[in-house]
Amino acid sequence: MSTKTEKVSGMKTIKISNKDLLNKFYPSFKELSALPSNPKTGRLKYAIKRSLGSLQDAVERYSKRRQEIFEERCKMDESGNPKFDKEKNYSFETKELRKEAMKELGNLDKEIVDLTIYPVRKENIVSGTSQLSIGMELDLGEFIIPTAEELELLEELNKETK
Repeated sequence: MSTKTEKVSGMKTIKISNKDLLNKFYPSFKELSALPSNPKTGRLKYAIKRSLGSLQDAVERYSKRRQEIFEERCKMDESGNPKFDKEKNYSFETKELRKEAMKELGNLDKEIVDLTIYPVRKENIVSGTSQLSIGMELDLGEFIIPTAEELELLEELNKETK
Protein backbone atom coordinates (compact mmCIF):
# COMPACT_ATOMS: atom_id res chain seq x y z
CA MET A 1 0.00 0.00 0.00
CA SER A 2 1.30 3.40 -0.84
CA THR A 3 0.68 6.37 1.39
CA LYS A 4 0.05 9.81 -0.02
CA THR A 5 0.07 12.97 2.01
CA GLU A 6 -2.91 15.22 1.47
CA LYS A 7 -5.44 17.21 3.44
CA VAL A 8 -8.88 15.82 4.23
CA SER A 9 -11.32 17.21 1.69
CA GLY A 10 -13.83 14.36 1.62
CA MET A 11 -13.89 10.98 0.02
CA LYS A 12 -10.85 9.63 -1.77
CA THR A 13 -10.21 6.54 -3.87
CA ILE A 14 -7.18 4.40 -3.14
CA LYS A 15 -5.81 1.40 -4.97
CA ILE A 16 -5.09 -1.69 -2.91
CA SER A 17 -4.51 -5.36 -3.65
CA ASN A 18 -7.16 -7.82 -2.50
CA LYS A 19 -4.51 -9.52 -0.36
CA ASP A 20 -3.60 -6.28 1.47
CA LEU A 21 -7.26 -5.39 1.78
CA LEU A 22 -8.18 -8.69 3.43
CA ASN A 23 -5.05 -9.37 5.46
CA LYS A 24 -4.12 -5.87 6.62
CA PHE A 25 -6.57 -3.05 5.97
CA TYR A 26 -9.86 -4.80 6.74
CA PRO A 27 -8.80 -6.39 10.07
CA SER A 28 -7.38 -3.09 11.36
CA PHE A 29 -10.41 -1.20 10.11
CA LYS A 30 -12.72 -3.68 11.83
CA GLU A 31 -10.79 -3.22 15.07
CA LEU A 32 -11.29 0.54 14.87
CA SER A 33 -14.98 0.19 14.01
CA ALA A 34 -15.52 -1.81 17.21
CA LEU A 35 -14.58 1.19 19.36
CA PRO A 36 -17.42 2.50 21.52
CA SER A 37 -19.01 5.77 20.42
CA ASN A 38 -18.12 8.71 22.61
CA PRO A 39 -17.03 12.34 22.13
CA LYS A 40 -13.39 11.30 21.60
CA THR A 41 -14.22 8.83 18.81
CA GLY A 42 -16.76 11.00 16.97
CA ARG A 43 -14.62 12.01 13.97
CA LEU A 44 -13.11 8.55 13.69
CA LYS A 45 -16.53 6.85 13.79
CA TYR A 46 -17.79 9.28 11.13
CA ALA A 47 -14.88 8.40 8.81
CA ILE A 48 -15.48 4.70 9.42
CA LYS A 49 -19.19 5.02 8.66
CA ARG A 50 -18.46 6.90 5.43
CA SER A 51 -15.87 4.29 4.35
CA LEU A 52 -17.69 1.14 5.42
CA GLY A 53 -19.91 0.66 2.35
CA SER A 54 -17.04 0.65 -0.13
CA LEU A 55 -15.00 -1.63 2.11
CA GLN A 56 -17.82 -4.13 2.58
CA ASP A 57 -18.55 -4.16 -1.16
CA ALA A 58 -14.90 -4.94 -1.96
CA VAL A 59 -14.75 -7.75 0.61
CA GLU A 60 -18.05 -9.25 -0.62
CA ARG A 61 -16.89 -9.14 -4.28
CA TYR A 62 -13.66 -10.93 -3.31
CA SER A 63 -15.51 -13.53 -1.25
CA LYS A 64 -18.02 -14.22 -4.02
CA ARG A 65 -15.31 -14.55 -6.67
CA ARG A 66 -13.22 -16.80 -4.38
CA GLN A 67 -16.19 -19.09 -3.86
CA GLU A 68 -16.84 -19.20 -7.63
CA ILE A 69 -13.20 -20.10 -8.35
CA PHE A 70 -13.35 -23.13 -6.08
CA GLU A 71 -16.89 -24.25 -6.82
CA GLU A 72 -16.26 -24.22 -10.58
CA ARG A 73 -13.56 -26.87 -10.06
CA CYS A 74 -14.43 -28.86 -6.94
CA LYS A 75 -16.32 -32.14 -6.57
CA MET A 76 -20.08 -31.83 -6.21
CA ASP A 77 -22.56 -34.09 -4.43
CA GLU A 78 -25.82 -35.37 -5.98
CA SER A 79 -27.60 -32.13 -5.02
CA GLY A 80 -25.00 -29.95 -6.72
CA ASN A 81 -23.40 -28.76 -3.49
CA PRO A 82 -19.61 -28.64 -3.13
CA LYS A 83 -17.90 -31.53 -1.38
CA PHE A 84 -15.35 -30.92 1.36
CA ASP A 85 -12.55 -33.08 2.76
CA LYS A 86 -12.10 -33.93 6.45
CA GLU A 87 -10.23 -30.60 7.04
CA LYS A 88 -13.27 -28.80 5.58
CA ASN A 89 -11.42 -27.72 2.43
CA TYR A 90 -12.93 -28.02 -1.01
CA SER A 91 -12.41 -31.51 -2.47
CA PHE A 92 -11.12 -31.82 -6.05
CA GLU A 93 -11.17 -34.69 -8.56
CA THR A 94 -7.56 -34.06 -9.60
CA LYS A 95 -4.48 -32.25 -8.37
CA GLU A 96 -4.53 -30.25 -11.61
CA LEU A 97 -7.97 -28.82 -10.82
CA ARG A 98 -6.82 -27.90 -7.32
CA LYS A 99 -3.65 -26.33 -8.71
CA GLU A 100 -5.68 -24.37 -11.28
CA ALA A 101 -7.99 -23.07 -8.53
CA MET A 102 -5.06 -22.06 -6.34
CA LYS A 103 -3.38 -20.28 -9.25
CA GLU A 104 -6.54 -18.32 -10.03
CA LEU A 105 -6.94 -17.50 -6.32
CA GLY A 106 -3.36 -16.17 -6.33
CA ASN A 107 -4.26 -13.93 -9.27
CA LEU A 108 -7.36 -12.73 -7.44
CA ASP A 109 -5.23 -11.90 -4.38
CA LYS A 110 -2.89 -9.80 -6.54
CA GLU A 111 -5.74 -7.96 -8.26
CA ILE A 112 -5.80 -4.23 -7.49
CA VAL A 113 -9.17 -2.81 -6.50
CA ASP A 114 -10.39 0.74 -6.00
CA LEU A 115 -11.55 1.49 -2.49
CA THR A 116 -13.36 4.74 -1.70
CA ILE A 117 -12.59 5.89 1.81
CA TYR A 118 -13.03 8.95 3.98
CA PRO A 119 -9.56 9.57 5.42
CA VAL A 120 -9.17 10.58 9.05
CA ARG A 121 -6.45 12.54 10.76
CA LYS A 122 -4.03 10.52 12.83
CA GLU A 123 -4.75 12.70 15.87
CA ASN A 124 -8.42 11.67 15.75
CA ILE A 125 -7.50 7.99 15.80
CA VAL A 126 -5.03 8.44 18.65
CA SER A 127 -7.49 10.52 20.71
CA GLY A 128 -10.20 7.91 20.16
CA THR A 129 -8.08 4.85 20.91
CA SER A 130 -5.43 6.31 23.24
CA GLN A 131 -2.80 4.58 21.11
CA LEU A 132 -2.16 3.48 17.55
CA SER A 133 0.23 0.61 17.00
CA ILE A 134 2.80 0.90 14.23
CA GLY A 135 1.39 -2.26 12.66
CA MET A 136 -2.12 -0.86 12.61
CA GLU A 137 -0.86 2.45 11.21
CA LEU A 138 0.92 0.62 8.38
CA ASP A 139 -2.08 -1.61 7.72
CA LEU A 140 -4.49 1.32 7.47
CA GLY A 141 -2.17 3.20 5.09
CA GLU A 142 -4.04 5.92 3.25
CA PHE A 143 -7.00 5.91 5.64
CA ILE A 144 -4.77 7.85 8.04
CA ILE A 145 -3.65 11.37 7.24
CA PRO A 146 -0.28 12.11 8.89
CA THR A 147 0.04 14.78 11.56
CA ALA A 148 1.31 18.25 10.59
CA GLU A 149 4.65 17.40 12.22
CA GLU A 150 4.96 14.20 10.14
CA LEU A 151 4.07 16.11 6.97
CA GLU A 152 6.85 18.63 7.64
CA LEU A 153 9.32 15.83 8.23
CA LEU A 154 8.29 14.12 4.99
CA GLU A 155 8.73 17.37 3.06
CA GLU A 156 12.21 17.85 4.53
CA LEU A 157 13.17 14.29 3.63
CA ASN A 158 11.87 14.76 0.09
CA LYS A 159 13.95 17.94 -0.32
CA GLU A 160 17.08 16.16 0.96
CA THR A 161 16.69 13.27 -1.46
CA LYS A 162 16.30 15.51 -4.51
